[in-house]
Amino acid sequence: MAGGAKTPTANSVRQRRGRKANASPSASQVTSSESSAATPAAGATSSKAVTAAVSPEVAAAVAATPQAAAAPAKRGGARGSGVPPVTTDLFSLAGITWADTGITVLLAVAAGILRISRLSSPNAVVYDEYHYGKFLNWTLTHRFFFDVNPPLSKLVLSGIAYLAGYDPAAFAYGNIGEEYPTAAMAWAARLPSAIFGTLAVPLLYRVCRQLRLSRAASTLGASFGLFDTLSVVQSRLIMPEALLVFLCEASFYCALVFWDAKRVAAARKKAGTLRALDVAHVVIYMGLTATWAGLALATRWTSFATPMLILAVSAFGVPPFLPAPVSVWELLSLFVVLVVAYFMSFGAFFEVVPLSGEGNAFMSADFQQCLMSATAAADAATSRLVSLEESPANASCSLSTWAKFVELNRLISEYSKGVRGDASNGSPWYQWLVNYRGTLYYRTTSPAGEEPATAGIIYALLNPAMIVIVDVLLLAFVAVLFYAVRYRYCRATPVWLNDGLRRASVLFLGWAGSMLPTMIFYRYGQLYQFLPGLFFAQATAAVVFDILPVRSVKVLAAVVGVAGMAAAYAYWSPWVYALPLSQEQHDARQWLPLWK
Repeated sequence: MAGGAKTPTANSVRQRRGRKANASPSASQVTSSESSAATPAAGATSSKAVTAAVSPEVAAAVAATPQAAAAPAKRGGARGSGVPPVTTDLFSLAGITWADTGITVLLAVAAGILRISRLSSPNAVVYDEYHYGKFLNWTLTHRFFFDVNPPLSKLVLSGIAYLAGYDPAAFAYGNIGEEYPTAAMAWAARLPSAIFGTLAVPLLYRVCRQLRLSRAASTLGASFGLFDTLSVVQSRLIMPEALLVFLCEASFYCALVFWDAKRVAAARKKAGTLRALDVAHVVIYMGLTATWAGLALATRWTSFATPMLILAVSAFGVPPFLPAPVSVWELLSLFVVLVVAYFMSFGAFFEVVPLSGEGNAFMSADFQQCLMSATAAADAATSRLVSLEESPANASCSLSTWAKFVELNRLISEYSKGVRGDASNGSPWYQWLVNYRGTLYYRTTSPAGEEPATAGIIYALLNPAMIVIVDVLLLAFVAVLFYAVRYRYCRATPVWLNDGLRRASVLFLGWAGSMLPTMIFYRYGQLYQFLPGLFFAQATAAVVFDILPVRSVKVLAAVVGVAGMAAAYAYWSPWVYALPLSQEQHDARQWLPLWK
């Protein structure tokens, strides 16, 4: 033909058809005998058609193979795409096994040993125990008092202390350093903080696992709290920080489970297999999330970042935590339950402390009329506890519980605005990040003439090894996030890295939000005010650590990190337990100029 064009022969056409047929799997290779009757044209169909031809029994068998079962796991967890695994079992999403239960128990035992050992030592009033010890007494003798923080911590600490054998009539907390009448008295008063400080450590591990982190990263994250000297100190005194951290962790943990329950319910509803149990999981964990968050606010307002973060993720849907927003009714329910839990803590406070007391002068005349008569208050000051039934309320009270609630919250807000910190006893928030300055809580010296001269101190300070590891990982997160965002159009970010950065970003916002009160309103603050934010910083650091690509390197790094924090804790433990040291030994531990 013209132009040299060749006419395709019948043989060449058949050869090309044969190659096409060989390039695609035949029906007989995939399906049962029913599909063996397919025409030759079926061999050239698309993969969708081939998949459709597979019988349900064969598809189920293929899905049940070890290779197919392992495939989602390789892409799931901390390094996955954020899509739930094939399973729709709520308690299987995070991959919790008996190994995690064992680690949780070990962490709880270790935390209990560090926090409860020598709990009654020193047998003297330490720092803010001077105030909170009085709060215990006034709560247990039903006398009204005012504090710049909400009242829940006083109710919880005093109730547990009373059950442990605390006697409010035996000690008046006259001065800092004053000795308790018995060691058992000090032990009972401090036990509530030790309990919540102990529970916070294994709960932090479960938070990390619920974040889809590996066991190595989760153990490292829990060790941040386990060996933190400041957390241990606060857990051994009559102070509310241990309770506050526990409530923040509990609310965030329940929020993670609630969001998982929403995903499970959505998946089952789409598949037509929604169960009443799935709906119950959503309702139960939604209620627990809001309740814990409301109680955290009722302990200290500095915890506000936790409920705000939970509400924001629920309202807008932030992958990989929650692919889609919750419904308006669910969001409204979260908010209502949170407010109710916060309000009920104040209502319980008004019921427990109906007698005239130290707080009368702060309140309005109408509020004071609602308190018990001066005679009833005098009876409560005796060695006999006056029960609420024995003390009838003043009939002239004209304020409702809601009116009391509004007045007390307004008063707390006004006094909080007037708090600006003390440069002599506090530090600005940016110094907390580098552990630049601590706080001396207690000091005792050996008797005069005793050689060698020693001194025992309690010094509130972050574990130096812990804060260095956390700071380094936070800086690494900022650097990687900057790189990923800046060059997002030049090179694709791996799915597992993008997933980790999103988780870390949300947690980082929780840390920044918890720092806002000190950043904006206060010039100086106590180091323990950093603890709610430290929880988010530690969780962020654990997420960043889990981004390490090589598992063996990750495990080794976790072991080194835990060992380093344990060694640092052992070295600075005399400042936790007020163990006697010589001046030279104290000076050796003073690594920064303001550690004094």
